[in-house]
Amino acid sequence: MIRFAVCDTDVDFAGRLAATLHRLYDPCKVEYMYGPDALEVSLCAAPGSSDVLLTEIELRERSSIDIIGHRMKESSPLQVIYLTSKMEYCTAVYETRHIGFLLKPVSVELLRRTVDRAIASLERQKSQGIVIHRGGSVYVVEASSLLYVESEGRLARLFTDEERLETYEKMGNLLLQMDGRFLQCHKSYLVNMDRVRQFMGDHFLMENGAVVPISQSRRKAVREEFLRYLGREG
Repeated sequence: MIRFAVCDTDVDFAGRLAATLHRLYDPCKVEYMYGPDALEVSLCAAPGSSDVLLTEIELRERSSIDIIGHRMKESSPLQVIYLTSKMEYCTAVYETRHIGFLLKPVSVELLRRTVDRAIASLERQKSQGIVIHRGGSVYVVEASSLLYVESEGRLARLFTDEERLETYEKMGNLLLQMDGRFLQCHKSYLVNMDRVRQFMGDHFLMENGAVVPISQSRRKAVREEFLRYLGREG
């Protein structure tokens, strides 16, 4: 499910944009932000809350270009789409990494093309493998070989076809690098849905025989997401 963040001081415009995104990309999640402070807090918060940010450039007395330039980490996979009614910003946006620049009123067709490009960029990043750090070494784990991830305290364990890798990468940072085949079924577990042998309601049985628990609070949502991934109705 694609996660959008919409930042604009025009509440009516933000609502219409969100409705259009839901119509084009359901199921999706849309988070609203109504000013520069909210945008800044969002960019400084834990990574992974949004995939695509659509933001007005003029946010009261501040510019989202400046905020993104100062607050968005270079390693962030967040896809930024700038929105404005002023063509004069068409060169200034290149001060930051972004995937699109749309003039208001926003054409639905141009919006769809730009968001599709953002989604394609995310998928390319995630298909390149999952990068983890261990001591002074960097490992790239092929996504298809990863069965599941387990976290315990600050430690994350990645179980692949060949080995178990341990890292101090945060679960949220790992999830950012993963595509739609991966599902967080518990605060301490991620599973590769392609590598599930059996879904048992309260746990997954993986291809290697491992049992991965599903938290009670997530069981309904996990079941729906797993069946959706398999192409069946919930």
